[in-house]
Amino acid sequence: MIDFSGRSVVVTGAAGGVGSALVAVLSACGARLIACDREGTDLTGAGIEEVHHFDLLDDEAVTAFAKRIGESAAPAAVISNAGWTRAETLADVSTTALDREMNLNFRSAAVLSQA
Repeated sequence: MIDFSGRSVVVTGAAGGVGSALVAVLSACGARLIACDREGTDLTGAGIEEVHHFDLLDDEAVTAFAKRIGESAAPAAVISNAGWTRAETLADVSTTALDREMNLNFRSAAVLSQA
């Protein structure tokens, strides 16, 4: 396993199934975890040292989060785990749903990386 002792790692979507598994593994690697998810989610996993609730579809909230964590040492890693998908075929998905999916799954990760 990678040794993240004393280094910060950001995990978005940290309250979900994959996110909580990432938190557990990274905690075992000694990471100082910065967990992010939407309002109302439980971010109390082992190893979580900082909790941030915000909507990844809100560019201003993403930029404000990046500024807050940038005030200290830069994280060793940012894991853009948050995501969502419709259980429809491409032929059946609306453009509104497709836009939301692309914005959450790709655009939000790009905005966070740029910030």
